[in-house]
Amino acid sequence: MGALDALLRGGLRPAPVSSAAELSAALASRPGSPFERALGVAAAQSLTAWAFAAGYLAAVEALVPRTAGSRAVLCVTESGGNGPAAMALSLGAEGEGFRAQGEKSFVTFGAEAEAYVVLGTPGTRADGRADLRAFVVPRDRAGLSLAEGPRTPFVPEIAHARLRFDGARVEAAELLPGPGWAYARRFRVLEDVHVEGAVAAMVLRWALEHRWDADLRADLYAALRWRERFAEELGRVPTGERLPPSMLLELDAAQRGLRGLIGALPWGGVDDATKDAFLRDQKLFTLAARARSVRAAKARERLGWA
Repeated sequence: MGALDALLRGGLRPAPVSSAAELSAALASRPGSPFERALGVAAAQSLTAWAFAAGYLAAVEALVPRTAGSRAVLCVTESGGNGPAAMALSLGAEGEGFRAQGEKSFVTFGAEAEAYVVLGTPGTRADGRADLRAFVVPRDRAGLSLAEGPRTPFVPEIAHARLRFDGARVEAAELLPGPGWAYARRFRVLEDVHVEGAVAAMVLRWALEHRWDADLRADLYAALRWRERFAEELGRVPTGERLPPSMLLELDAAQRGLRGLIGALPWGGVDDATKDAFLRDQKLFTLAARARSVRAAKARERLGWA
């Protein structure tokens, strides 16, 4: 029985975690795809932070399957931003590998991670733009250092860090195939699907436990089932390929639908502390609103709808 079916039948009970290590252990103990495991763990939480974290870690694993079994996080943002032009962390060639120099300024679970998926640049392309590559290094690599990052007013349970590379060795085998920016672009979709699915699973458990309106329960279930299928479809499209515009428009519609459901919850039976924390943490889902809007607009342009 899959995690979603178990949830529907009341087979997933509250089992809250309170640390990244506990979360990783819970994810590792479950069978199935990264999405299924995230759903099963997230449904047992009461705080958005840990549902988000389950979806986030699962999305990183879905992006880079070689990180399975380790607590891997994505490192993109630098002091200049998180777009391709802001990527300044350098990869200087040395023998069969590279030496990395620079800093990632906002790394989710940076201090708790066991491995880092990082974007860096070995130089510039013929058109003058940075030649970005993605690579994976373990936390204990010499030349890496961490500093505490800022706490956000939403999901304050999740820590962030700054990750510094001072000549850290990157072996050629640690480079991921294909253009580096393809990984950042694909992760944005994977993160949306996995994190939203994880939070929806937590909300669906509340809806089932407290016997909320049957139509709402059905709509939440449908939102989860769609994301499960979409995650499977994503896994069949190589990271270096652009996603079809039809997929991106489906995602946009699904996201708007889920936001509508989440924004009108009845809250019957849920204690005030859980409700207040959930409402506080909704800022998390508006951070990338502009990027999502641009993604949908570009998909419409590719279809000639603009």
